[in-house]
Amino acid sequence: MQAVVSKKLGINLSSRKEEESFKWFLACLLFGKPIQQEIAERAYTWLVSAGLRSPDKVLDAGWDELVRLLDEAHYARYDFSTATKLLEVCQELKRRYGNMTKMIEQARSGSELSTHLQEFKHIGPVTARIFTQEIAPIWYGSRRSIRRLRRHPVTAQEIECAWGTTISQKRLEPSISMMFGMRPRPAARLVKPLLSTVAARKPSLQTITPLPVDL
Repeated sequence: MQAVVSKKLGINLSSRKEEESFKWFLACLLFGKPIQQEIAERAYTWLVSAGLRSPDKVLDAGWDELVRLLDEAHYARYDFSTATKLLEVCQELKRRYGNMTKMIEQARSGSELSTHLQEFKHIGPVTARIFTQEIAPIWYGSRRSIRRLRRHPVTAQEIECAWGTTISQKRLEPSISMMFGMRPRPAARLVKPLLSTVAARKPSLQTITPLPVDL
């Protein structure tokens, strides 16, 4: 079975939007069954096309409608059990966290998110792994990203020079977060030392070459 990729399904996880995160969650619930990948993809497309893009929409659809949609997508082997799973998981998601975004934000890492997912009745390690392998780099960054930032040759002085203005923590944090795929809080912890350097030693605009990137 090929790796499941969110972009192939038209899901934009980088946006961090609630709907996109839930669509990926829905896809992972379908791919978590031992079923052919093309059938799981078709079932996902069928459900999303029917407007089931949030826990509330899935719950509003009800068991009979879910079974009908899964049958149409030839997900027939697991239609009854999957319809039940989708309803119960969505109910538990709303009860525990309210929505997908809050669940992701309450975890501090991909492994912690995986643990939270596996506390759900119908979610095992396979579904949790599929979900977190694409969510984690976007929401939590990675150890490699953090190490790269800590030894990154671009100094705070160079960033200030490139912008041609005084930088602040408020301006720099979003850039660091986007560049390295890190959550805001970890980015903030690594930005402070850079700002301390700026305060201690102001560079000369004539001696530093502006950065060749748009921060």
